[in-house]
Amino acid sequence: MSSDPTADAEKINRAEAKRSRKAQATRGQDDGWTATGTLLAGIVVWGGIGWLLSRWTDWIGFLPIGVVLGAALGVYLVVKQAGDPPPLLDISKGQKRSRFVSEATKRKQGLPDE
Repeated sequence: MSSDPTADAEKINRAEAKRSRKAQATRGQDDGWTATGTLLAGIVVWGGIGWLLSRWTDWIGFLPIGVVLGAALGVYLVVKQAGDPPPLLDISKGQKRSRFVSEATKRKQGLPDE
C-alpha cells in the first residue's frame, strides 16, 4: 500500500464501485436462475416422491401426479419469491398524468384551454 491515505481510499472506492456495477448487471440473471432452479427442484422432488409411491404401490399414476404437483408448487414459489411487481401506470396513486391525456379530457368535457 502507498503512504498516501487518500489514494488508498480512492482505490478502494473505485474497486467497490466496480463490484457494485457488476452486481447490478447480473441481478436479472440471478433472478432468472433462481426461478429456474426452484421450478426444476419442485418437479424433481415431487416427481421423485411420485416415482417412489408408484414403485411402492405398483400404480403408475403417482408419477405424473407428482410431476404436475411439483410444477404447480414450483410456479407458486417463484411467484411468491418474486413478490408483487409495481403497476405500470396507476393514475389513482397520484402519478402525474400526461399533458395529452389532460388536454383530451378537457376537450371531451368541453372545458376551455388554459
